[in-house]
Amino acid sequence: MSIISTETAHFSFLNKQIIKCALRDEVEIDVKDIKKNIETLIEMTAHKKHVVLMDADMNYTITKNAWEYVATLERYENIVAFAIIASNLASRIIWKFIAKKFASFAPVQIFLDSESAVTWLNECLVEEASRGLVESESQNCLQKNNFVDIGKIIQEQFQKSELTVTEFAKKIHTTRENVYNIFRRKSMDCDLLQKISKVLNHNFFDYYQIAKSAKINKVDIQLLQKNNLILEELLERFSR
Repeated sequence: MSIISTETAHFSFLNKQIIKCALRDEVEIDVKDIKKNIETLIEMTAHKKHVVLMDADMNYTITKNAWEYVATLERYENIVAFAIIASNLASRIIWKFIAKKFASFAPVQIFLDSESAVTWLNECLVEEASRGLVESESQNCLQKNNFVDIGKIIQEQFQKSELTVTEFAKKIHTTRENVYNIFRRKSMDCDLLQKISKVLNHNFFDYYQIAKSAKINKVDIQLLQKNNLILEELLERFSR
């Protein structure tokens, strides 16, 4: 796992959509450091949706100017949410104050441990993906897609979980019989898929985004093949 370091923090990817930011020990964070760290985050997103897990349990100081600068940050749409791990009292006091100001840049929550923080970040990603797909569709339903066998994908993730069918059904507010029906589905209601994503802690909306790209690539290939045929035909005419 590659690490990008600045004077006050270390950055890395926990997975393709979660960026971890670990503040360095015994440093003073000023405006220039905030700017550099934000710049690093934005570069790492590569214009795609990400969430940030910040480990703030080190000994550091934040200058008054840096605190004031945080309040001036504008919303950056590709940072979906910030989860801050602050288990000691001093860090929690500092970040509760900063979080209110930082909310202008991205939604913020403070946690005692990384597991709870990552769970919340995944929920934020699911909600963001759900909103994006609903806006792009004319109705609140993901239609049959030749690239996505959504029922089978859900079944595979369910089998990796420790849930029974009865427990799973209860958590998504349905019956055992309907769970087996879900496993056979080729299309899915967005609200239901959002519930399933939260229960299984897996972002199923990602498969539709990937499929959308694959579909575009297939269309591009078909268009290229068609153009090649036309070009070959023209070359043949001129060679006569």
